[in-house]
Amino acid sequence: VTDANGSPITGRWIYVYPSSFDYAYAAAVTDASGIFVATSLPADTYYLSTDTSEQYVPQFYGTTCPIWRCTFRDGTPVPVAAGQSVTGINFTLRTGGSVAGQLLDAATGVPVPTDTSADARLYDEFGNFVVFDYISAQNPGYQIDRLPPGKYHLLIRLSFSINYINELGDGRHCPNGCAITAGTPFEVVEGATTTVNVHLDRLGRIRGRLIDGTTGQVINSGSATARVVGGAFTA
Repeated sequence: VTDANGSPITGRWIYVYPSSFDYAYAAAVTDASGIFVATSLPADTYYLSTDTSEQYVPQFYGTTCPIWRCTFRDGTPVPVAAGQSVTGINFTLRTGGSVAGQLLDAATGVPVPTDTSADARLYDEFGNFVVFDYISAQNPGYQIDRLPPGKYHLLIRLSFSINYINELGDGRHCPNGCAITAGTPFEVVEGATTTVNVHLDRLGRIRGRLIDGTTGQVINSGSATARVVGGAFTA
């Protein structure tokens, strides 16, 4: 296992999946020369993948298909016969890029209150979900690492707070679900961190009373429904 410059990568775990299972049967770690050896394999056809640690983009053997969009079976199969040693199963790993940022109040520019919990959800340029990072008082910003270079979309989805509206990375409102690809994508570059701070707008309120149209008396129990004009249900 080497990097793009041909230098060996040590301490990298390689997972071995038999064709008949949906989980890894064996694992091996690379030594100082970047070499791994998976032993005690019954005769079968196997697929391999790297782990998701450190700064390198995880990879299935024989394919550059992103690991979130594919499974190990999209890689190149490696047949192993009884008593056979198969060599030349090499990986060249790329350094991943990162995206990081903060949630800021759109009116004041200061970070949103620390009691606001949210998910920073990352999608590829085609709208396929990639991964998320949890944002909370203990983890006020977000950072997502080991990403293949390319274009991405971001959705900030608030989990427990009603003070701010869900938004895409470019500031478009996404209150009750929206087309992820309607937002403007941003670029992630190998070995660098792209900063995407999201300026969240506060939610407004509509307040009033329910009045009996005949008597003019206040109705003490009831409910009201608000809808966007020409749009979907909101509250």
